[in-house]
Amino acid sequence: MFSKLKSFIISMDYLFANVFLYSQSRAYEVLKDCVYAKVRRLKKEFNLENGSVNKSLSINEKELSIRNRSNSEFAQYSSGYTIEQIPREFVEIISNHRDTIEKYLGSDFLFGKPLVFRNYNFDLKFRCYDIYSNIWHQDSHDGNRILKIFILLHHTSDEHGPFHYLNFKDVKRHWSILRNRWSFPNMKRLPIFEEQMKITGEAGDYVILDTSRCSHRASIPSDFRDMAAITLYPNWRKKNGRQPYVYSSRTDKLS
Repeated sequence: MFSKLKSFIISMDYLFANVFLYSQSRAYEVLKDCVYAKVRRLKKEFNLENGSVNKSLSINEKELSIRNRSNSEFAQYSSGYTIEQIPREFVEIISNHRDTIEKYLGSDFLFGKPLVFRNYNFDLKFRCYDIYSNIWHQDSHDGNRILKIFILLHHTSDEHGPFHYLNFKDVKRHWSILRNRWSFPNMKRLPIFEEQMKITGEAGDYVILDTSRCSHRASIPSDFRDMAAITLYPNWRKKNGRQPYVYSSRTDKLS
C-alpha cells in the first residue's frame, strides 16, 4: 500500500509541473530551484548565448568505436565517451560568459564530466522513435535550472543532422504539443516549429542554453555528426560526482 501511495504522489508531482510549470521535471524539484534562486537573487531566466572558439579538441575514434553494449536494437546509432580533463574550449567559453552563468547558477556552480558524442544515420521511418533523443524533450533529471554548453567538432550543416532547440518563450507557446515527450500524436508525426533553431556552422561554434527549460532534439545525419557538451548545475544540486568549477588560466582537470 505504501509503495502505491508513493508512486501516486510522484506521479502527481510530475503532473503538476507538466500542467502548471511548463516542465517535464518533478514539481518538487522545480519549486526547490525557484526558492533557492530567489533567496540567492539569481536571474529568473537564461537568455541563449552563442559564439565561436578555436577548436583544438580532437575525436578519439577508439573511444567512439566502443559502442553502447546494451540490448537495445538502436544502441548502434549513437556512441560517446566522457573526458577526464575539461577541454580548453569549455574553459574559454565559461570564462567568456562567467557573468551571465553566475547570475543564473550562482558563483559556486558545479559541473559534470564533459562528453563527446556521435550520432549516426538511421532509417527515416524511425524518425519519431526516441532513438538518441531525436524527439522533442527537456532534460528533466535535475529540476529546471541547468546550463549545457554544446560545441560543434566539425563543419555542420542540415545534412549532418544538427541539434534543434526552442527558447523557453516558444516552449510555453507550444506547450500543448511539447508537454508529453512520448505522446501518440508525436510518435506519428515529428512536430516542426517555425521558431525552432539549430546548431549549424563551423568547428568551434557553440551554444549555451538551459536544456531543462528549452525543448530540444537531435536530427538524423546523412552519415554522422559529432559534438561535445558539458553540463553546469547550481550548487544545491551537488551529487553523483559533480564538482565545483574553479576558474584557472590553464586547462582544468577532474580530480
